[in-house]
Amino acid sequence: MNTQRFSSDIQQLIDDHQASLPSGDLQTIEILNELKDKALSLGDEELLGYVYHSLAFAHYFIASDYDAFIDNVRRAAKVLLGLEDQSELIHVYYLIAIDALNKGLYDLSYHYFSMAHNISLETQQVLSASILKVAMGQVLNLIGKHKQALTAFINGLNGIKREPSHPHFYNNITSCYMNMIHAQLELALFADAESAYEQVHAFVEDHPDIYQIDVQINSALVDGRIAIHKDDMERADAAVKRLAELLPNNVQIASYVPEISKLISELLEKHQLELAGIMIDALSKHGLSDEASLIQSMVIDTKIAYYQATDKREFLLESYLEQDKIQARIMIEQSEVNEYMQELLVLTNRLHIDQSNLHHEREELIRFAETDPLTNLANRYAGDHRFEVAFDRAFLRQQNLAVCLLDLDNLKECNDKHGHTAGDELLVDVAAALRQIMTHERVFCSRYGGDEFIILCENMSSADVESILSEIHHYTKADVSIGVCNTVPQAKMKTWDFLQAADRELYAIKDAKKAGDNTSSISITSKIVSFAERFNPNEPST
Repeated sequence: MNTQRFSSDIQQLIDDHQASLPSGDLQTIEILNELKDKALSLGDEELLGYVYHSLAFAHYFIASDYDAFIDNVRRAAKVLLGLEDQSELIHVYYLIAIDALNKGLYDLSYHYFSMAHNISLETQQVLSASILKVAMGQVLNLIGKHKQALTAFINGLNGIKREPSHPHFYNNITSCYMNMIHAQLELALFADAESAYEQVHAFVEDHPDIYQIDVQINSALVDGRIAIHKDDMERADAAVKRLAELLPNNVQIASYVPEISKLISELLEKHQLELAGIMIDALSKHGLSDEASLIQSMVIDTKIAYYQATDKREFLLESYLEQDKIQARIMIEQSEVNEYMQELLVLTNRLHIDQSNLHHEREELIRFAETDPLTNLANRYAGDHRFEVAFDRAFLRQQNLAVCLLDLDNLKECNDKHGHTAGDELLVDVAAALRQIMTHERVFCSRYGGDEFIILCENMSSADVESILSEIHHYTKADVSIGVCNTVPQAKMKTWDFLQAADRELYAIKDAKKAGDNTSSISITSKIVSFAERFNPNEPST
């Protein structure tokens, strides 16, 4: 969104909102509500869509107000779907995908990540598309499709590498590498995982400013798992102890629980009970009581496996009781999740229906804007655009392009004698004939204006062009004259050069008819006066 078009007070509110995000301050909601009032008063839908999806983000991640989150997601989608530029919808679909992911609705999560990814591709937002590809890979990894996940991570990495100027470039690169390594470990591609880890480790050391807590945790996790596979328990010991120090400092520990559980399971398989105990203590200290039941269930299952291996019966009994409570809670929540899923599916269907309707409306508007209302042929605007495209294509391929300028003979006399309705009927009749010749491949017709029409014939000889144009007389009794320029576009030539040449040929025909020569209604030239000849008339042409 281009904020420069707004007044200074609106720009300041947008800046204040962006500045308040990193701190997670509830004040951001107050700022956005003030910005919403201004957007409503202006009637600016792009700004309003920005406000609604920003409010949805704030209510979900900062205020934990789920009802307000859903309400603002719906409002954002409704507003943004009405805009020609749908790039802001990326944020809406991303939020829905994240929420579905946190609820364990992986299919729905992947669907919305994919929708956001497609918009990113359509709007040529390479970095957004790449980051969303990584997010899709994370979902695939969670559902056990590790090969597809690895492919997604590699594709995402390639795209991220194309944006080195982005402020989060190094963090994005590192995060993508870590995801790749996790997928490689699941596929038992240990040599590849080791190689990738060495690359990312060297990368992080070269850029110490990116060595943030999440990167450190991921690094310790993969380092520990690789070390276990290599039976390097000294290295595994260092990785586990480093991880145990890092986890209490991270409030988003829940996102690492699946990988931590795998690490503990692998330690137990290697009978490294002491190291597994260190990780169990780290999970216990963090609590995770406020996390989703699925995460709590994963944690308690991991603890049970540890207590069974260490024969700690008192803790084992306590864990079994806790497991029963969590399972009962999951069963209750399942109905809520099903209701939630239905709600999201309804929202999905609404978005799809709205998108389909808007797409149809846009197509109708474009067709109306590009169609001549009398003849139903393309109008001059659409014809000029098609002409430019055909011209560029012919120049690049060095192929012939025939530009034919058709003019009705004596239309003025028809109007004067029989009225403009009769003249209009004559134009419609000629247009119907032109639609007949458009059944030929590489032929396009449009109304240029008044009683003139343009016919484009791509990559044809003059004989072929003349043969096609001759068919017009089979479909209409109207008298017409046609001037044709058929040649290969050269450097510095413009479409206007073709039109001028065709116009000269047209009036050569008309002059001949006035002089009583009606042998042909078509005049074709295959030569255009060169630029050198035009600007230096005394120089002989080559």
